[in-house]
Amino acid sequence: MGSVIYNDETRSVISDVGDIGNVDFANDASMYNYNPENEGPIVVSVPFPLVDGKPKFFSVVGETIFNSITIENNSTEAATLWSVEIYDSKPKDSFTLSVMEPPTPDSDEKYINSFVESFTLEDRTLVPGRTLTIWLSCKAKVKGLHTTAVHFNVDDDKIERVGFVMAEDKISRSLASNMPYHRPARNKPLIPRIFSPDAGLKNDMRAYDMQNVTFKTKGRFLSLEVPGLAERRPSIVVGDLVIAKSVSHNTPLYKGYIFRVEAEEVIISFHDDVHGNYSEVDRYDVQFEYNRLGMKRLYQALEASGKLDTDFLFPELSSNERRIETRPLVPISCNLNEEQLSSVEMILGCKGGPPYVVHGPPGTGKSVTLTEAILQLYKTRMNTAILVCAPSNSAADHLLARLVMENAVKIREEDIFRLNATARSVDDIKPEFLKFCSVDEEEMTFSCPIFEQLIRYRIIISTYTSAALLYAEGLKTGHFSHIFLDEAAQASEPETMIPISHFYRRNIVVVLAGDPVQLGPVIFSKDAESYGLGKSFMERLCESKFYKDGDQNYVTKLVRNYRCHQRILSLPSDLFYKGDLVSCKEDDTLYPLTWKDFIPNPEFPVLFIGVQGVDEREGNNPSWFNRIEASEVVEVISKLKDKGIQNGDIGVITPYRQQVLKISRALEAFVGSEIKVGTVESFQGQEREVIIVSTVRSTIKHDETDKRHCLGFLSNPRRFNVAITRARSLLIAVGNPHIICKDEHWKKLLWYCVENDSYKGCFLPEKEQTVETESESCNWNGGSYGDWSADDNAHANTNTVKNKWEEEGDLAWAPTEDWGAMNDNGNDWGVESSTNGNSNGNDW
Repeated sequence: MGSVIYNDETRSVISDVGDIGNVDFANDASMYNYNPENEGPIVVSVPFPLVDGKPKFFSVVGETIFNSITIENNSTEAATLWSVEIYDSKPKDSFTLSVMEPPTPDSDEKYINSFVESFTLEDRTLVPGRTLTIWLSCKAKVKGLHTTAVHFNVDDDKIERVGFVMAEDKISRSLASNMPYHRPARNKPLIPRIFSPDAGLKNDMRAYDMQNVTFKTKGRFLSLEVPGLAERRPSIVVGDLVIAKSVSHNTPLYKGYIFRVEAEEVIISFHDDVHGNYSEVDRYDVQFEYNRLGMKRLYQALEASGKLDTDFLFPELSSNERRIETRPLVPISCNLNEEQLSSVEMILGCKGGPPYVVHGPPGTGKSVTLTEAILQLYKTRMNTAILVCAPSNSAADHLLARLVMENAVKIREEDIFRLNATARSVDDIKPEFLKFCSVDEEEMTFSCPIFEQLIRYRIIISTYTSAALLYAEGLKTGHFSHIFLDEAAQASEPETMIPISHFYRRNIVVVLAGDPVQLGPVIFSKDAESYGLGKSFMERLCESKFYKDGDQNYVTKLVRNYRCHQRILSLPSDLFYKGDLVSCKEDDTLYPLTWKDFIPNPEFPVLFIGVQGVDEREGNNPSWFNRIEASEVVEVISKLKDKGIQNGDIGVITPYRQQVLKISRALEAFVGSEIKVGTVESFQGQEREVIIVSTVRSTIKHDETDKRHCLGFLSNPRRFNVAITRARSLLIAVGNPHIICKDEHWKKLLWYCVENDSYKGCFLPEKEQTVETESESCNWNGGSYGDWSADDNAHANTNTVKNKWEEEGDLAWAPTEDWGAMNDNGNDWGVESSTNGNSNGNDW
């Protein structure tokens, strides 16, 4: 029971208080799209109407805004408006009604004092041909979406209107765009298109073509801004060609190649004549051409793999089970645990045959294990020659560092070599490691030594792709006694075959290390995925008989996690690793658990902050951002900084490149901190004391698009798994609980936090009672999920030939992570792209 003053008379009001739950304004159009012709003669206007299908950013937190609602009687008879009721508001009590126009800052004191507002208004006659105006006000309580449903009870009918208000703060307002989004049109090609097995890929690249643009000078190169580069499919990569036609002068077509790919910019190398005569006022039409030479390398590896033993490729078909005889060893590293020590003993005892797999979930010490095995071979077996490969330059450099910095075993400089792609910038590698590389002092570029030099090295470290250069220089099958492939679950099977097919023979030991339930090969073509190319060689092995059964003669599963607090590790362990992971993290770094004013439950270092924002795009960039979430992330980081947390201990993960840029920009402006903000892929293999995850999505409408293009977090268990296993001491998720609960894995994280009193923010969805089935967990049979992000500037990560088996036998497929284009001299054009100074994990 309540009361309202109406025409100086106090009346009793009885109204039903309801709950409309969450309204997805981009998906539930029927809630606010009204057709007056279907509603009868009483026409009620829509309060706070959407703008271009989205709520308008009307208000700043703490302020009150209002909007008029008109009620027209278009009939010839009077009608009774029995009541107007606010049926429900989110946040609670944030909307009010009034028959008086709310006062403004310019209103006099008498009017302000006489203003009356309430949650209901009562009976009034609607005169034919007349319009009644009332006002709906919203006091913004928090950042994000404010929603209300208003019921108009007219005679025997009830008319409902839903209103939306998006409230912001100064941070989110600073990130607003002045450029409406528009999809760029494709341009007419400068040169004729020629059909090839890669025609689909080449034609897709037309999305980048531009007209009447200017280059900028960047050292000895030219640079070109490419809007939308970060998240279009396919992506432009190093080695691709640029065809430029001058608009200003009657000159021939110029052809250059892409030397480096940055966030929204490509660095291009043209002929010296172009650089010498170029002026920044000249304008050009530009066309991008896909360079197929890198893919030829993969085709070559596939062809060579036809000579491999069937028992190696398909161990389950073998009639003989392998039995490895092991010997006790004295560890070089005194920190090996039981599983790591057993794995090294098995590798040293292996005599060849099928690959030995080290399945290492996050933080379990895969690199420690591989390093120990390699150093043991180097120290105890003088006749070994070891090839060590990783899918990225950064990962390969990491392995190099671990090997040469081990004090117990000193590797001689002349025994180890780091092979780099020729177009990788010399500045990309730490100066102290240059002595292990081959550098052309005159050109200041990396090079590959000749055969006579290569055969002297006992350990060669390379990326998967660059290993082809060794074969091109004359190293033969059987040259290496051991081949170690790190992060093998991220590589497509054709990519894995580059180092294997050229050098494998029956007595060579091949070791695959990785995690097949984290990021895997990236496949853009559904045709390619249907042929199994979305599954890595490692994952395929782990689904086969001996590996799936955990036979230690084939596989070791590392289960002791040294990274995460036990409560952070618990959920991914149950969802992805059959509950086997054991937290071995020391407690001395768990300082967030003492922040009782910041962490709702001091015993639970996982926090979910519910935010209802809005998905936005700007200009001709197809990447999404959510500035309400960006503001929340910045606010959280500001509080962390106040607690004394250092920049290097904080990381921010978000699935869209534009959100990365928005958060980075806001951090620079409001916090002044250089904190790593990146996609899941850029954090693969990395960790921070505190990880903040911004999920971005605020409507389910775009989820199918994300699934189709392998974007976002939803419906992508592998990306989810990586994101929530990067934090050592504190994991904070920022997102819309009503959207993320549509995904089985994110839903579990949400309720995991709620059940442990570690949720704050917007109202929660109703918890559905479901019976968990085996298909809800992700293990060996978790399926193949393509993953892509702005940091994956590689065809290998975004593209495939869209044809199926063609007459000439070409496959529709795409490799992953690191394959570069190779020029006619056999040199690798690969160079590692970087974003905000951070390695993106791809070698180009």
